[in-house]
Amino acid sequence: RSGIKQRLPVVLSRKEISDIFHCLEDKYRFIAGIIYGGGLRLQECLMLRVKDIDYERNCITILSGKGNKDRQTIFPDNLKEILRKHIRAILGIFEEDRKNNIEGVSLPHALERKYPNAGKEWAWFWIFPSHKLSVDPMSNKIRRHHLYPSTLQKAFRKAVREAGITKNATIHTL
Repeated sequence: RSGIKQRLPVVLSRKEISDIFHCLEDKYRFIAGIIYGGGLRLQECLMLRVKDIDYERNCITILSGKGNKDRQTIFPDNLKEILRKHIRAILGIFEEDRKNNIEGVSLPHALERKYPNAGKEWAWFWIFPSHKLSVDPMSNKIRRHHLYPSTLQKAFRKAVREAGITKNATIHTL
């Protein structure tokens, strides 16, 4: 495999991670905590839906992750109560969307055709919904998307700077 340059991964110490988490705003600390504690990739975390969290078994189901594979991972126990509060808060957003007849969230693959109203069900709602509505490029419908990756990436980059860490750490480093 000559010609392919191998890069060393960026590895953060526990103290560096703690310092970064200390500099993150609460809402982003929660998301980063799920990524770090559950071993999720950024996009996997942002695409979580209400139905993907199993409180009884403390696990998260990731559908169509890297390599289009499904898997389960642990849900960090120390974030359970924060998640419960967060779920109550996003229920308000969900109910407001229903009241305003907003199209439901997008569904993976052909599920939208098979179950046309499933996107309006609570189980399919995003755990991390965007605060703004947007036009779905696939259907041209106005609906709620999940948070954009760049939102968390910028917050993490800022926290790394504020923590005084000089390593080239990104949210993917977690």
